[in-house]
Amino acid sequence: MTQPIPARILLAESSFPMRSLLVGLLASRGHAVREAEDGLIARDLFELEPADFDVVVIRSRLPRMNGVDLFKAIRAAAPGKPILFMKESEDEEIVGLVPECEVITKPFTTFEFVTAIQRCLS
Repeated sequence: MTQPIPARILLAESSFPMRSLLVGLLASRGHAVREAEDGLIARDLFELEPADFDVVVIRSRLPRMNGVDLFKAIRAAAPGKPILFMKESEDEEIVGLVPECEVITKPFTTFEFVTAIQRCLS
């Protein structure tokens, strides 16, 4: 199995336990992660320097700016930026609102998450 390419990842996840788990998982694979606990913080971090991030990971349900609005803001600023969108199982209608990005449904396994990140990087 090939080693993953280290990436710079912006993670927008409001749940502290989930954010901590994902940061640890990504860091253990050599990725550098910037965290945001809400959509506005994520948008502001991204807008400061869009080129600083190889992938943006967005939770659908975020406070202050929801995941779909954050997705649209990032798409407007950087149309080709790889995005991994984490949706809740009951949010089926969201898939049509976030075109041209990788979508993963919570709950997901570690393997599913890592595989989705790798797809975003390829």
